[in-house]
Amino acid sequence: MVKAIQKVMVLFMWQLVLAGCQQTPTKSLNEEADIFGTDAVLVDTRDSFLYVSSHIQGSVNLVTSDYLILKNPRTKKRIMDPDLDQTIERLSRRGLSQTKKVTLLSDQKNSTESKKWAWLLKQLGIENVQMITITEFKKAHPNPRYADPQRAEVWKLQQSSEMQQEFILKKSNECFVSWSEKNCTL
Repeated sequence: MVKAIQKVMVLFMWQLVLAGCQQTPTKSLNEEADIFGTDAVLVDTRDSFLYVSSHIQGSVNLVTSDYLILKNPRTKKRIMDPDLDQTIERLSRRGLSQTKKVTLLSDQKNSTESKKWAWLLKQLGIENVQMITITEFKKAHPNPRYADPQRAEVWKLQQSSEMQQEFILKKSNECFVSWSEKNCTL
């Protein structure tokens, strides 16, 4: 009987020792991947080559030339795609929406490409847009883990099609196809 009690005591002691060695559960990278939450999208506005060469993981690449169509093949004149619903659909597939904060990243804080995107996004109803350099972003967020954005809901513009034509498409040549500091405001 004494030996049985000793065996039980030894087993009990081993359980206590092993319980004390137990580690806290390991979090996977996915659990901590999105340091900004689902309400923000990082947009790298550099050209595709620079984006592929080096970018912040989880950012999406937007280049204005991808959203232009060839109006005249002879002169190679390009214009913004007049189908704004399709433009919104494409942007929502990249994770952008009217409810999210959009951070435009580039090599220069006020790069022309970032200004073009800031202008267009504001015209499409995305109000929370900021421009920052990649260097500044990395300084503010060293070693960030940012999850790839999920497809967002497609939104509708509040403006009538006449207003869209007047305020967005007519100004797009000066503010999205090219950039005019004089004629475009952010």
